[in-house]
Amino acid sequence: MFSRLLAVLVPIFLAFVLRTSWEHDNVFFIYKLQSQGTTHSPARVLFVTAHPDDESLFFAPTLTSLLSHKRKLDKDVLSVEVYLLCLSTGDADGLGKTRQREMIHALDVFGIEEGRWWIVDSPSLQDNMTARWDPQVIADVVKPYVVEHGITTILTFDEKGISLHPNHMSLPHGLIHLLSTQLSHPIPKLYTLISLPPFAKFQGPLAPVLAKYDLALQTVWHYVYTYLFGTPSEVPPDERVSVPVFVSGARDYLTALKSMYEHRSQLVWFRWLYVVASRYMWVNEWLEVRIPSAVMVGRV
Repeated sequence: MFSRLLAVLVPIFLAFVLRTSWEHDNVFFIYKLQSQGTTHSPARVLFVTAHPDDESLFFAPTLTSLLSHKRKLDKDVLSVEVYLLCLSTGDADGLGKTRQREMIHALDVFGIEEGRWWIVDSPSLQDNMTARWDPQVIADVVKPYVVEHGITTILTFDEKGISLHPNHMSLPHGLIHLLSTQLSHPIPKLYTLISLPPFAKFQGPLAPVLAKYDLALQTVWHYVYTYLFGTPSEVPPDERVSVPVFVSGARDYLTALKSMYEHRSQLVWFRWLYVVASRYMWVNEWLEVRIPSAVMVGRV
């Protein structure tokens, strides 16, 4: 009897959990995105990727959330303008032009407007499984886009690059170089997508379930702790560590799947396994990179 009950209740529970997205600490994150703390101008967020299809394989939960975000706080509308810069054409197998066309269709699925995305074709930034890209080259290429469009936040890979691809791993080093040596105040915020160990990367549809359970538990514990002991005051609010987490619902996952389907030249068998099993199709967790203020003094 109990097993029959579980057989009925578990699918219902999973369907309910997977139906909705979840933006943990989203209000805090959106405020952090705002330029100089103002809520009257939109945040301008630039995703910096290495290859066509990175946006679908790794950043989809955040892209779908930010592109649909519109929340009222204190009678102000917090809005986000999303930009995307891909630093190569993915021409490792001679398919650069094909992959560029595929990426344009994939970005249409997400709804990123033309004029807010760019694909760089530079001889110094070629898709290569063994070569790291020069941080100075990355900084020089990215800088004009940041300055011209008033970018307030940059989102990219962390130093492990999710898949340990050397091109991915090069991006945070190049962007840190840019922010610490070539820009004047206000310096854009830099967030990197957290790389997880292999056993945590491939949880499939369990990923959003486990993520939402963990976030709900954190929220409950926060309220219980605050009720019993009050809010901790020893750490200033602007110095508290916060890890923004974006968890997709089923509709957002389908959007990511549709965008990945546009990258037809890349849909070999192991990538089908990836889109089914990868946590990054469902969940994104971000960590802010602190750029030492002492390094930035006097930069222009």
